[in-house]
Amino acid sequence: MQTVRFGWLLLAGVVLLVGSPSAACAQYPGPALASADASFAAESGWAWQPPSSAKPESMSKLFDPCLTCGRPMLYGICCKPFRTGNARASGDTDAEKRNGNGDAKKEPKHIRDNAFLVEEAFNQEPGVVQHIFNWVILWDRTPGGQTRDFTWNYTMELPLGSQKHQFSFTTQVLSLFEKPDDGPVTQPGGVGDTFLNYRYQLLADDDFLWCAPRFSLILPTGDERFGLGTGQLGYQFNLPISRYGDRFDFHFNAGFTYIPNVSAFFTPDIVPGGELPGNGQPLLGLGNGSAFAGRSPRRDLHGYNLGASAFWKPKTNLHFFVEALALWNEEIDGRGFLDHTTQVFVNPGVRYAVCQFEEVEWVIGVSAPIGLTRDTPDIGVFFYMSIEHTFRKIRENGGE
Repeated sequence: MQTVRFGWLLLAGVVLLVGSPSAACAQYPGPALASADASFAAESGWAWQPPSSAKPESMSKLFDPCLTCGRPMLYGICCKPFRTGNARASGDTDAEKRNGNGDAKKEPKHIRDNAFLVEEAFNQEPGVVQHIFNWVILWDRTPGGQTRDFTWNYTMELPLGSQKHQFSFTTQVLSLFEKPDDGPVTQPGGVGDTFLNYRYQLLADDDFLWCAPRFSLILPTGDERFGLGTGQLGYQFNLPISRYGDRFDFHFNAGFTYIPNVSAFFTPDIVPGGELPGNGQPLLGLGNGSAFAGRSPRRDLHGYNLGASAFWKPKTNLHFFVEALALWNEEIDGRGFLDHTTQVFVNPGVRYAVCQFEEVEWVIGVSAPIGLTRDTPDIGVFFYMSIEHTFRKIRENGGE
C-alpha cells in the first residue's frame, strides 16, 4: 500500500515540474483514490478532493480542476502544495484559504497603520474602526533643573462610507513635572488640546505609493494657564506618504501648524523689570498658591514637521522599525518673547500583533525616543496599543 501511495505522489511531482496541461485535456476519474486514504495526501502537504465522474475520451487526459486553487489535479491530488506564507510571498493573489466549513477565509496580513511618531498613509477600511492608546514619558536634564513629561493619548479612527474618507479625533491628558535647581517642584496636569482630523486617501497602490493628506482642527480644551494648551483654535496639515514592500515599509511626513492670537501668562518672578506687563493687570489667583501677573501680547505661532521611518517585517505579526522626526516650533517664553525651538527625535522600536482575526486585530508596541538637540528631551519610553474591530458587515462587492 505504501508503494502505491509513493507512486502516485511521485507521478504528481513529475506533473508539477512539467507544467499544467493544455486546456483541451478532458476529465478522467482515475482509480478510486477516496479508498486509498485521502488523509495521507493531506498529511503529505497536498490538497485532495474526489475526482469527477466524467468518462474519459483519451487515457492521456487525466486532470480535474482543484476547487481550492483552480489548478489541475492528478487523480484528485492537487499539483500545488498548501500555502504556508502570506499571499505576496507565496505568489497567490486572493490571499484566502478554506476553513473547516468550506468557506473562504482571509489569511492575516502584515501590520499596517500602527505607527508611533511618523504617520502612515493608510486609511481605515470600510466597516472597521480603530482605537489607539499611547503612553509617553520623556525625561530631560537642563542647565536649570530637570523635567519629566507624561502624555496619554487616545485616538479613534472611523471610515466615512469608504476608505477614501476618514474621520478621527485625538484627546490627551498631560502631566508636566519640573524640578528647578533653585525653586520648588511644580507638576501641573490635566486635559490637553483636542484634535479633530479628516484624511483623504489620495493614493492607494501597493505597487506604487499610498498617500493620505490630513487636515486637523486643534480645539483649545487645555488650560493655557498651566501650559496644557494655547487657548486658541489652531490648524494643522500633514502629508503622509507610504511605500509598502515585501520585507520593508517606508513612510514620509511633511506638515505645518498654525495657531493665531496666542498669549502667554506672566508669573511675578519673571515680569520684565519687576513690573506688571503692558496692561497692568492685577495678580490672578488660581486657588492653589499660584498667581499670574498678566498676559503677554498676542502672537501668531507657526510650526513645521518632517519625519521618515523604515519598518523591517521578518514576520507577518512582528515588525522592527526606526523613526526620525524633526519639529520646528514657535513658542512664547515666560517673558513674553517669541522663542524658536528645534526638536529632533530618533525612535527605534518594535510592534507585535497579539491577535489577527477577521473581525479584530490587537497590536502592541514599545519604542525609546532619543533626543538629539538641546530643545529635545534626552530620552523617553513610548508604549503603544491598538485595537481594530468591525462594526458592520461588508459584502464582497463592497456594499453594506
